[in-house]
Amino acid sequence: NRRYLVLFPEGGFLHKRKAISQEFAKKNDLPVLEHCTLPRTGALDVIMDVLRPGRHQTGHQIEKIVDLTVAFPAGRPLDLQSIVTGWREPCVTHVHYREFDCKDLPDSTEDFFSWMVKLYQEKEEMLDKYYKTGEFPYQMFDRDALPPKVISHDPLRFLLIHLFFIVSSYMFYTILMSIAGHFFVST
Repeated sequence: NRRYLVLFPEGGFLHKRKAISQEFAKKNDLPVLEHCTLPRTGALDVIMDVLRPGRHQTGHQIEKIVDLTVAFPAGRPLDLQSIVTGWREPCVTHVHYREFDCKDLPDSTEDFFSWMVKLYQEKEEMLDKYYKTGEFPYQMFDRDALPPKVISHDPLRFLLIHLFFIVSSYMFYTILMSIAGHFFVST
């Protein structure tokens, strides 16, 4: 009984897709974005065609789309190495979200793509303001929006969790080798 579907219309990491996205934008008279890439809407278009309320099937339908915008300090996102090792200076990463009712979204492929491009232009504007001022514009789309909530990650807790993982993995390996040694004893 799944209730959520996660999709990344950016199509990959910004540093890998930025040049391709900007080239596509210039060729097709679309906005050239600096802090995000143009959305690739093919998969979302198919999903919406099948699961949008009032469409072909009854039962499971998507009621809302949640748009997330992640703003990394100085525009420098976490890389895989930083995530795995936990090695990066403490920083504040902003996550902004907006919710849209699917019944209010455009029906045609072209109009839906235009809506997504407009959404990404708004993301671009939000990120640009943040990177220029250092203040995250959380009230940009809703004047009644609550201020950001700070969530701290304790480095000691992170270290202890990793140590537990390493020690328990070693213990598990040792136990397995001991058991295997009883069955595969050389004569």
